[in-house]
Formats: sequence, C-alpha cells, structure tokens
Amino acid sequence: MTKLDHIQLRHGLITPQSSSRSRVTAPDLDRILHRVADARIVVLEEPADARAALRARRAHITRRLITEHGFNVVAVDSDWPDAARVDHYVRHAAYRAATPSPFTRGPVRLWRTAETRGAMDWLRGHNAGLNLAARIAVHGLDLYSHARAAHLALSHLKHHDRTAAAMARKRFTQLDQQTYERLPLKLGIHEYSVLSALTAHLAQMRCAAEHDSTRFLDPADSARLIENAGSMYRAMYYGLPECAAARDAHMLETLQTLLRYYGPDSKVIVWAQSNMQSEQPTLSTLCAEAYGDMARRVSAAA
Repeated sequence: MTKLDHIQLRHGLITPQSSSRSRVTAPDLDRILHRVADARIVVLEEPADARAALRARRAHITRRLITEHGFNVVAVDSDWPDAARVDHYVRHAAYRAATPSPFTRGPVRLWRTAETRGAMDWLRGHNAGLNLAARIAVHGLDLYSHARAAHLALSHLKHHDRTAAAMARKRFTQLDQQTYERLPLKLGIHEYSVLSALTAHLAQMRCAAEHDSTRFLDPADSARLIENAGSMYRAMYYGLPECAAARDAHMLETLQTLLRYYGPDSKVIVWAQSNMQSEQPTLSTLCAEAYGDMARRVSAAA
C-alpha cells in the first residue's frame, strides 16, 4: 500500500465531528466478555446515532475478543465494497485498491468516526505481526450494497424524471431510518431501467470487492446473488416494508457463507446497526435463531 492509499483510507473513515474522547472501564468489559466470549458469533449492536462512548466500547470489546478469545473475522453491517477496502488496508494488501474511499454512503455516522478509524488502525497494527493466513479479516455483509444502489438509482432518475427522483430520495431516507411508506406508482414507469442499471452495477461492485479483499463466494453463491438481485432492488426502489427484513436475512446468509469459508474454527464479531422501532426480526435475532447459544448479542444498553 502506498502512502497516498494510507492517507485516503484514513480520510475515508473519519468525519471532523468525530471524537474518541471516552472512557471504557475494565470491569464493564470483563462483565460483557464473560457473557459472550465462548460464543462463535458476537453481535455488537449500536444505533446509527451512537455516542462516542458506545463506539469506543465496541472497539475495545472487538480488540479483546480478538486478542484474548481467538476471534478472527469482523463482519460489518455495511456495503461489501466499502468493507473490502478496509480489509485491503488492515491486512496489508500489496496491490492498489479498487475502492478509494469507503463508507461515503449509508449510515455515515455509524462507520465514518474516529472510533472506527482507531479500531481499524489498531487492527492493521495487530495484523502486521501475523503471517498472511492468520491476519484478522474485515468483511461487509450487504453484498447488494443497498447504500450505493440507492445513490445510483437517484442518479439514474435525475437524468430522466426529477419529480420521481425527489420521491425516491424521500423513500431511501426512510429506508435508512427503517420507516416505510409505499411509493406512488409514478416510479413504476422507471422500474425496468433502474433495476437493470442496478443489476449491471452489482457485477462491477462484486469485481471491486473481490479485487480488494478475499473472494469468499463460490460459483453457486455468485449465481444466487445475481438471481435474487431483482427482488432485492425492487423492494428497495419502492420502499417496501419487507426491504429491511430481506436485507437482514441476506446478511445472515452472507455471515453463514463467511463461516463456511473460514472453517469450523472461525469466530466472527458482527458490527450491526440496531433499530428499536422495527417489529421485523433483526440480524441479531436471526443469528440467535440460526445458531442458538453460539450467537450472543451485546446491545447499546448492555
């Protein structure tokens, strides 16, 4: 990695308003770790507007799970290419990255913070002392990259129908906040062109992510990703209530793929966005249903 790459990555992970001035006490961490350390999956949930203290706590828990309890993958509730760019950074990839600046879309306040940057800087330093196979990986769970897809859909609509673009922008904001209304049928006239553009862009995003990070999808996974793209993007486009549930179910499938790829001894820390208002199953509840006691959740209130 060049010096310029390093600077761009650090700039992409931080906003000027971020602050890492917070204290995390050892007894609090000991209590949490005692409860979750023997699990295979630990989901660390934070709201999008989490305070710096909560973000710092997430970073400290992550560090101790890695150094003291053998966790070897960090899976993030984020677009795949963004996390792949971070993985490129923390695992000291020797080739130039395809994605220059991560986390510029989606819940920016959740990921582009001083605490996240500090955690990834620490992870890069930790990995420096390990051989390539032992380095801790970072992966995004949203292979459909909903944040990037929403931005692309808006750009497409702006060139064809500004009124429709304004409608879509409102609905995409609601999706980010996980509140829903059904879109007017006016957007239906643009559905085919928008969904075609998103599905084509998915292939480009997949290439960028696999360039910057580990290619963990097998041919069957890749085929299923493309096959389901239409229904996933259609739900996002119309702002349907089932969009968030479908996205969380998809991220669980990605997590399961990662666990298979890294083997039976792999242990994963999941950085997830919480939503107290949703009545739909969240990623953490889906993990609990799928893995039982081998999946533990640490909420903001823990």
